[in-house]
Amino acid sequence: MLVRSVNLGEPDAGEQHPMGQRRRIGIEQALEHRDLLVDGDPRAVRHGAACERVGHEPAEGLHHRAVEAVVEAPRRPQGEHERHEGPFDVAGADGHHDERGARERQGGPKDPAHHSTQARRIREVHGRNVRARVQAEQVDSARVRHKRTHLHFFGVRAVKHRVSRREFVASTAAGIAATTAHDIAFPMRPPRPLPPPSRWAAKPVAVASANGLRAVQKAFDMLMQGADTLDAVIEGVKIQELDPNDDSVGYGGLPNAEGVVQLDASCMHGPTKRAGAVGALEGIKTPSEVAKLVLKYTNHIFLVGEGAKRFALQYGFKEEDLLTEHSREAWLHWRANLNPDDDYLDVPEAQHMSTRPTGTINCNAVTPQGDISSVTTTSGLAWKIPGRVGDSPIIGAGQYTDNTVGAAGSTGRGESNIMVCGGFLTVESMRRGMKPTDACLETLKRVVQLTVPRLLGPDGKPKFDLKFYAVNKRGEFGAASLYPARYAAHDGTEAKLRDMAYLYDQPAASR
Repeated sequence: MLVRSVNLGEPDAGEQHPMGQRRRIGIEQALEHRDLLVDGDPRAVRHGAACERVGHEPAEGLHHRAVEAVVEAPRRPQGEHERHEGPFDVAGADGHHDERGARERQGGPKDPAHHSTQARRIREVHGRNVRARVQAEQVDSARVRHKRTHLHFFGVRAVKHRVSRREFVASTAAGIAATTAHDIAFPMRPPRPLPPPSRWAAKPVAVASANGLRAVQKAFDMLMQGADTLDAVIEGVKIQELDPNDDSVGYGGLPNAEGVVQLDASCMHGPTKRAGAVGALEGIKTPSEVAKLVLKYTNHIFLVGEGAKRFALQYGFKEEDLLTEHSREAWLHWRANLNPDDDYLDVPEAQHMSTRPTGTINCNAVTPQGDISSVTTTSGLAWKIPGRVGDSPIIGAGQYTDNTVGAAGSTGRGESNIMVCGGFLTVESMRRGMKPTDACLETLKRVVQLTVPRLLGPDGKPKFDLKFYAVNKRGEFGAASLYPARYAAHDGTEAKLRDMAYLYDQPAASR
């Protein structure tokens, strides 16, 4: 409870009479506000009030205060004894003017009996009033003295103070009216709806690595026949997986250090937001199809090794020897030139393998309705440590698809791509408004920044190559690499090889 105290203690030294100027803010005026509290002691009130009425000083230690409290309470009826004719006139209990008291205040003789009766009457009257007020304060203390609740009602700070129902309804109506007026004056713009998918894709397209010229043609033909995007791109890359003359993927792929072909693949289906992948898969020619089965029939995303092989066999795949005569000869040639003192950081590749255009195949496609899918499949790095898995089967690295934005994939050194999550990073760059080619270049710049010194030439250029391919929902496509290269794309008119954007016009200098 908020209060203001007015000290009514000892009079100033300059006052001639103890009933001086302090009478102006006396006990009677404090009682007019129903706010009399005297240090919690009603006896001090009665004693102090009586002494002031008769002109005596209060007893020592009983200095009193008139307290103005923010309390709403019914006004008590005034008795006839409270009528004031002036600052020095006090009416008696019978309502007549006290002439004896007036004579005494004018310097006449004092009447002890009169003062005793007057003090008794004042004590009785004020005692009853003070007791009533103290009882009321005790009953109402929890609500009045200790509960001053601050509310925030429609942004306005208010003091909870026995709010009536009428006041509450009026405040609510005023707040609603103010909010409505603000909404009318400053209307919110509704979110702009996305255009239908047919407006996003100007035309269906398919894009792939340079060894995927037949893949983009196959994928595009299937799209024109109404096939699903994922079925289209997988049927496209299967051409290379089943080709024994392509030593970068599937059947005939280059083996690991022990002469075993281990295949990796991953795929994403934009319309259903699902993904599937397999790694270190042995004995199965088409890992892209197995990845599709993981996507379609399991609640998992990535199966590896023996478990991936058993899963494929359960769905009718046949285990076969994936080494061709060409890939076996390449492996034997590598072993013949292997130095026993070499460690895994210095193992040289066979000279005839250093010029191959790509070691993987990635294919991305978009339909006339704007649906997108992507797939990447590979036999991995030649002569790798058994069990090594590159970027191709890793969602967000070897490929990534967001049906609201586009798709991107990669071929080349997988470890460098994994470090930047290249597929995901390229799609996110397109989300920010970049064209597909610019998004691929941006990812390559990040790759160079994160390349370790041992993989850089004396001129600071990477001693490896890495390529990215991308298509967005509008049907725009592009590709970029570290060094000049080509890629395959079907733009709706024809499938052909195109030049890629690149960061460096010359490969890294040799030491």
